[in-house]
Amino acid sequence: MLVLHHAILNYYLKEILVIFNSIHTNFRRLSFQTIDMEEDGIIEAIYELDEKSGSSRSDIMKYIKLKKLPGYKKMTDTSMNNTLASMLKGDKLIAVDGSYKLSPETKKIKELMKAEEKEEKEAVKAKKEEAKAEEKEVKEAAKEKEKEAAETTKEKLIEAEEKTTPGSLKPATAVKTAEKEEATSLFVEDGIEQVGETR
Repeated sequence: MLVLHHAILNYYLKEILVIFNSIHTNFRRLSFQTIDMEEDGIIEAIYELDEKSGSSRSDIMKYIKLKKLPGYKKMTDTSMNNTLASMLKGDKLIAVDGSYKLSPETKKIKELMKAEEKEEKEAVKAKKEEAKAEEKEVKEAAKEKEKEAAETTKEKLIEAEEKTTPGSLKPATAVKTAEKEEATSLFVEDGIEQVGETR
C-alpha cells in the first residue's frame, strides 16, 4: 500500500513539473516577441511564406487573416502600411522590389523562437508519455493489490468452510462426536423399550 501511495505521489509531482516547465518556457518566449501585435503577425507571415524574393503586402495580409495571426482582428490597410514602414525604419524588414523579407537579425530571433517552440513541444510530449507510463504502472499496482486481496479473502473463506464441514473434523473430535451420537441412540432405544414394557 505504501508503494502504491508513493507511485501516485510521483505521478502528480511530475504533472506539476510539466505545467511549471510550460509556464517557464512561455515566459522565455515572450522575451523574444515584440510589443506590437501586428509586427508579430507580419514577421510570422513572412517567415512561414518563406519566399526567396520576399512576400508582397497582399500575400502577407492574406496569410495573417487566414491563419489568424497576432493583430489580425484590428489590422487594416492603413495600420499595416504604418507597421511595415515602422519595421523598415527599425531594420526589422528589408524591402525588395515591392516585397518584404525579414532582416538577418529578425530572422535569427524568429528561428530561435521556433526552436524554443519545438523544444517545448518535445518536452511536453516526453513528459506526457512518462506520466502515461507512470499512470499505467499505478493502475497495474492497484490491480495487483486488488487481486492479492481477493485471493486472500478466497483462501480465508475456504479455510473457514473447511473448519465448519463435518468431514474435516479432527480425529479426536470425530470420535467424541460418534460417541455422543451412539449414546443418544441407546438412550432413545431404552426409552422406547421402557414405554413398551409399561404398556
